[in-house]
Amino acid sequence: MSLSRLLNKNQRGASLIEVMVALVLLSIIAVAFLGGLSTAFKANYIVDERSTAQSLAQSQMEYIKSQDYKSSGAYAELDEDDVPEDYDIDLSVESIGDGLQKITAKIYHNDDEHAEPPLFALEGYKGERE
Repeated sequence: MSLSRLLNKNQRGASLIEVMVALVLLSIIAVAFLGGLSTAFKANYIVDERSTAQSLAQSQMEYIKSQDYKSSGAYAELDEDDVPEDYDIDLSVESIGDGLQKITAKIYHNDDEHAEPPLFALEGYKGERE
């Protein structure tokens, strides 16, 4: 048997092994890439969710600040049309002195049933103008 014939037979087996190794490497790379892609989508969803909650809390706070001072602390909340349907606002008003109130707006998902911590919480103060 000649040497060139012997090398030809060895190359056929090596090609199959090389293809198998390449497929395994491609599979590992594909799994890592898809895992990273999944993490990126989840992070994007969380950022979008928190951004919406922050915007909603700021809108609620501005709406309260535009209302007249009420010593009872019974301020109107945003209209249902202004609040995305899967979000809920928990508003609390605490009197902390003569004519000064601490207002806290907490934003939750409806399905969270007000689990702590909220998606976003914003505190502000409102004072009685003389």
